[in-house]
Amino acid sequence: MQDIKKIKLLLQWYWIKRTNEFRATYDSDQAWARIQKRIHQRQRIKVFYRYGAAACIFGLVALSAGFFYTYRHHTSEIAEILARTPSNKAVLHLENGRIYNLENTPPPLLLDYEGLLNSQKNDDTKNSSDKLSAYATLEVPRGGEYTLQLSDSSKVRLNAASRLKYPIVFAKGAKREIFLEEGEAYLEVSSDKQHPFIVHTPLTDIEVIGTKFNVSLYDSLQTQVTLMEGLVKLHGSTFHTHLHPGETAFISKDSVSLSSANYASTVLWTQGIYEYYNTELQQITRQLSLWYDVDFIFADRELATCKFAGVIMKKYSLQEALDMLSKVSKVKFRVHENNIEITK
Repeated sequence: MQDIKKIKLLLQWYWIKRTNEFRATYDSDQAWARIQKRIHQRQRIKVFYRYGAAACIFGLVALSAGFFYTYRHHTSEIAEILARTPSNKAVLHLENGRIYNLENTPPPLLLDYEGLLNSQKNDDTKNSSDKLSAYATLEVPRGGEYTLQLSDSSKVRLNAASRLKYPIVFAKGAKREIFLEEGEAYLEVSSDKQHPFIVHTPLTDIEVIGTKFNVSLYDSLQTQVTLMEGLVKLHGSTFHTHLHPGETAFISKDSVSLSSANYASTVLWTQGIYEYYNTELQQITRQLSLWYDVDFIFADRELATCKFAGVIMKKYSLQEALDMLSKVSKVKFRVHENNIEITK
């Protein structure tokens, strides 16, 4: 028992001694500063983790929102492209610099040059002698078509990607001359034996009195002229020939050849119909590019020469036209912006 009491007394003495030594070296201000520093460090760590987690969450939300917006924007663009249908639209350029967007002007367009300028009088109004020789240029973009009525009541229907230059008023006593610079046109020419009607193209001049015919310049190396009614004369640099109803002339730089095969299908576009029989896919897509203002890309060039048969109506949307092609073939279509990729 005495030994236990001695041990307790010894432990008490040791504790008192160590306490006194601690008090002798203790600095309360420094100790409190150290405590505050540790508290602040722990708070910063907590804040860092808290805001770091919040930033991660916000970043994920922003990334998801951006992806969702991009996805919705992308899909809406695709839907808009696939919903396209050909429509009446054109741009008219006058020699005085005026430009008119005709998308909201229903065809046929019949210009009264005097009335057109009188509606917006200014200092550049020309005198009467200028009006008789003034020209206008009508441009039809891809995805459109437009019908023009000339001053002699002749009508010109322009297909997509076409440009026609013509006098707003034909001069009295002179030939009626217009210039088809590119594209395709179907013409119904008013009969006037005293004043022949001439269509100038890069490869030939087409002279008529009164007739219905189609001219296609989509192939820069070859012009096609198909006659429906009447009689036309073709004048080239090395040839002069006549074309009769039911015939199509294929005109190159130095030669001309005639054919009567499928001539009627040439002008079906004026009825809003595109008919193809044993037609290569690259030819079909060229026509669809004009109608719907898109570009086609072949993932495999062999697909370009695949042949198909069918009918596509111009009233169809692009989606419906592509569905028609998919049904009669094994090709698939994928939309990338304004490009449509064709795959197997």
